[in-house]
Amino acid sequence: GEDPMDYSGKIVECSWDPHQMCWEYMRVRVDKTTPNAWNTYIK
Repeated sequence: GEDPMDYSGKIVECSWDPHQMCWEYMRVRVDKTTPNAWNTYIK
């Protein structure tokens, strides 16, 4: 497995897996300089 600390300070894109009930890593977002707002996450 990969060490989650490798992504510290980086913006990553994830997808919710309702079957596993967990977030799945998709990719590092090198095109973004700031994460989405909290309200975007809640949606």
